[in-house]
Amino acid sequence: MCDYTQGIKFCSCNAEKIREKGAKDTTGPAAEGSPPATKGKYIWQLFRRQVSSKDVQTLGEYMLPQSDLGQGLQADWIASQLNERNCFDFDYHPAEGDNLQITENFSMSPYLSFLYKKGRWVVDHYNPLESDLKMISDGPLSPIE
Repeated sequence: MCDYTQGIKFCSCNAEKIREKGAKDTTGPAAEGSPPATKGKYIWQLFRRQVSSKDVQTLGEYMLPQSDLGQGLQADWIASQLNERNCFDFDYHPAEGDNLQITENFSMSPYLSFLYKKGRWVVDHYNPLESDLKMISDGPLSPIE
């Protein structure tokens, strides 16, 4: 079992292996992309907001993000890590409104959500019934040992 309390790294390696081909994303907010395929591992998904709001109104319910997934994956701690150092293993420069989600690698699992606002990552989320998000990257979450 991984211990994330020493730090985290958002790896871009093997991203194609964590998704099922041809299935739609059902984790966190409704967005373009694919769901995770292998249960038991944590993954991250990075989304970019396409427009301020959708043109149509949709009725429904959605799953709210959690504040703690266990194993040291607490939303406030991760937000501080994101703001203190570069946690990504690739060249990424956050844009205003980017959405980072961390979830266990199976459909409809609890998730953490962060938005990039005014130059900082904050614990927050978009309403998927009102927002149009596009996945820009994803991969496995790795602990720093």
